[in-house]
Amino acid sequence: MQAVWEVSQIVLLVVDDDRPLRALVKAVISNRGVSTVIEATNGLEAMKMMAGRRVHGVFCDVQMNPMNGLEFLRRVRNRDIPAEIGDGGYIAAETPIVMLTGYSQKRLVEEAIQTGATGYLTKPIKPAQLIETVDRILTENQKQHGGGLRSDGRKPLAFF
Repeated sequence: MQAVWEVSQIVLLVVDDDRPLRALVKAVISNRGVSTVIEATNGLEAMKMMAGRRVHGVFCDVQMNPMNGLEFLRRVRNRDIPAEIGDGGYIAAETPIVMLTGYSQKRLVEEAIQTGATGYLTKPIKPAQLIETVDRILTENQKQHGGGLRSDGRKPLAFF
């Protein structure tokens, strides 16, 4: 029997060192009905927030410090938890992760997809594309009971 989720019960994470962009993404997602949108300024902070907590999807910038988006993606997919988080931290490797990137970063996008990104959105982010991507993540999570990672060889979820 497949669970039916309430959008208000979903937890999404926005990871970007640009506060105005995080606020924009959070506002658009919240207007979609997702009541819990948490924020992090870099990959390490995001991993700390994900440790031991169910996060249904992540929107992550590529270029941040001290841990960039690609390193964050690699670590999540490999369940490579940094020492700062400790042994008790569990991170769901199958969590959908959509990379946020500028137009000039095609090489980084390709690397992210090869590393296991669920998809990507290019900046400046268009609210309609973000909402569509959130809906796809929610649909995939529901279909796969917590999944979203494209291990079936199909194209990633969001190419804009």
